[in-house]
Amino acid sequence: MSRHLGRDDPSKAYAAQNHTMALTLLLTMPFFVAFLMIPEEIIRGVFMHGRFTAEDATASALVLAAYGIGILPVVLIRSLVASFHARQDTMTPLIAAFIGIIVNVILKLALYHSWGASGLAFATAIGAWINGGLLALLAYGKSWFAPDRTLVRLMISISLAAAALAFATPSLKNMSLMITASLPMNAVFTLITLALAGGVLYSIVVVIASRLLSVPLPLRMR
Repeated sequence: MSRHLGRDDPSKAYAAQNHTMALTLLLTMPFFVAFLMIPEEIIRGVFMHGRFTAEDATASALVLAAYGIGILPVVLIRSLVASFHARQDTMTPLIAAFIGIIVNVILKLALYHSWGASGLAFATAIGAWINGGLLALLAYGKSWFAPDRTLVRLMISISLAAAALAFATPSLKNMSLMITASLPMNAVFTLITLALAGGVLYSIVVVIASRLLSVPLPLRMR
């Protein structure tokens, strides 16, 4: 963005930012759905061995799901900060981050005793949403962030694919559990099967949705 703005070409700066945000959303959305829909399967498949028990996996899954709520703003914040840094404004992102931290700390103090570790994770996620939301609103208000029709259509396509994935996840989970029930290390293979099936479904739906909306997927780096 700095290079394009230095050449007095804001349209290319906005296009580069929109492309980056679309690509980020495209790659992140399946993980957002997975962290919310199958956190326990993820924890069991990755960590449940040795002294890490099923009870530990259940407790850790709640923390993962709480953190998962904030994954989208976390990955988008860097693209939003670019709107300000490209114009030598470093103070506004700092203020937005500070407000997010304040909300984060207040929620941590309020939720820790009743929610435990998952409350701390949830507070972090909400703080990230506050930070990212403020950056988006302030940049849009200054006309430093200009989501175009392509980005909006891609967001719709990605959201439809994410909704289809979330809707299908319970059935995919049951199918994976049946396929891997008799296998050794079945938690690992259940997670692998879920990841493959979910990835294929998400890819198919996002391709179909993008074609119906006549928008190319942001697969090329700019």
